[in-house]
Amino acid sequence: MILLFRPRNPGDAFEVWHITPRPDGAAEVIVERETDGPGGPTMLARPFLTTLTRLARLVEEEADRVMPAAQMMAKRLRDLAAARLAS
Repeated sequence: MILLFRPRNPGDAFEVWHITPRPDGAAEVIVERETDGPGGPTMLARPFLTTLTRLARLVEEEADRVMPAAQMMAKRLRDLAAARLAS
């Protein structure tokens, strides 16, 4: 699963979040970010682990920056979390 975040202000960098759900209900997230603004080289940030429900909340909080639809991605993350809890 990949999320693309728009810059908050003109000239700010884009962020790409590479999300890998894990069987234990967590997700590994690697953030790739432009270092010199639009069109610049990218840098990978330190990977982090979080629960799928927390990740869904993070996406909802950043909904104005997510491309394409944040609601659809948040629903998918919630479905993944619910499936994990049900099993």
